[in-house]
Amino acid sequence: MNKPEADLYADHHMTNKAGLKFSDALPASWAVVTGAASGLGFAISKELGRDCNLMLIDSDASGLAKAHQDLGGGAHSIYTITGDVSDAGTWAQARAGLDGVVPQWLVQCAGIAVSGSVAEAPIDHWRKALDVNLLGIVLGCRTFAGDMAHAGKGHIIHIASRAAITAVPRFGPYVVSKAAVVAMTETLFNEIGDRVRITVACPSYFRSNLVDRMVAQAEVERRALERMISGSPRSAEDLAPAILRSARQGDLYFFPPGEDRRLWRLKRLMPQRTLRFLRGRFRMMLRQLDE
Repeated sequence: MNKPEADLYADHHMTNKAGLKFSDALPASWAVVTGAASGLGFAISKELGRDCNLMLIDSDASGLAKAHQDLGGGAHSIYTITGDVSDAGTWAQARAGLDGVVPQWLVQCAGIAVSGSVAEAPIDHWRKALDVNLLGIVLGCRTFAGDMAHAGKGHIIHIASRAAITAVPRFGPYVVSKAAVVAMTETLFNEIGDRVRITVACPSYFRSNLVDRMVAQAEVERRALERMISGSPRSAEDLAPAILRSARQGDLYFFPPGEDRRLWRLKRLMPQRTLRFLRGRFRMMLRQLDE
């Protein structure tokens, strides 16, 4: 296999062996994680790195380099790819990097917050949300899910959001893209769920840098997201082990215990009443932010 390009950071286990293939670096299984430079992707990579070699994918080159440095030094190998998950070329590079090895884990965390109402959000905002949040995951599945199913092993985790079921007003592109992730994961479960464990995680907003790269139609929507994130009792480090535990148990859905799980159940029992309640709560928050 050719020497990796400059934006791939190989750790010392790789660089000390001339001509070493990444897939042959160590006998441990491989975990492919997107959005791995920070937040939940980084936290999950840290958990999986205890037992697996890591392929980390993110569009943030400097963040990815830091993640590699923070996660390095262990017994396992790390291979990083700087790229956009909505670009098929990123996934071609990932497939070539594993050189025929089937990953044990495919964890797709990459995502972007995009706000705006259904009627008024610019169409390019819709495309951005769908490209990153949905089609990036589709491309990841096209790259590895078939091989995992053929091998009859592994775990696939998709990070959606509680917003997929709570339909947060004025976050139309984000909500719709995350709801599509849930539906796509359910479809994948019906296609290969008897051979690969499939999980979709739907946490509410947790402490993260999601707002940093947010595409907002209005400033009040940015402030609303900041409030939801800053007010959360959870961090990525809290969620990562719980999500992985749920995946290992074979759960299709992961909703964190507490309000997330209660709202999921309530929505199934009383959908319209639940949505009206959530609409009123969000409108109240917007009024407070406008004061």
